[in-house]
Amino acid sequence: MGVSVKTHLQLSAQVLNVNPDAKRIEDIAGAYIRIGKRYGVRGDVAFAQAIVETGWFTFRGSAVTPDQHNYCGMGVTSNGLKGNEFRTIEEGVTAHIQHLFAYASTLPLPEGDSILDPRFKYVKRGIAPAWKDLNNRWAMNDKYAGTIESVYDLL
Repeated sequence: MGVSVKTHLQLSAQVLNVNPDAKRIEDIAGAYIRIGKRYGVRGDVAFAQAIVETGWFTFRGSAVTPDQHNYCGMGVTSNGLKGNEFRTIEEGVTAHIQHLFAYASTLPLPEGDSILDPRFKYVKRGIAPAWKDLNNRWAMNDKYAGTIESVYDLL
């Protein structure tokens, strides 16, 4: 939880340095900053998580594809599953931010918002208030948060 430090232009510029073929990356980064702010979730760090999950938005080695607008591997609960699909960038980013919000907070959703995250109901609310608490929860990996933090440091 908290306020983003990086701007969407800083985030997207770094992705383009690594992956010049990243599609609509300014739109995606902008959605992370804007939606993260609405939920009080660090959109810049959530974007770093999206980089981890999508391989710098190349989607190589990822269980999700660009057309799914699923930037966090949501619904990929075992090998071979494709994961959840969202109609737009905004919906995909909102679902990701809502999932992090569920892990980090017990507060209600912002007024007027409905749940887009199909896995929200499976999260024990507030169980992971810090990024390190996602280890062995979001991904079955005890170094998962460190990987996200390392990518964030590159940004």
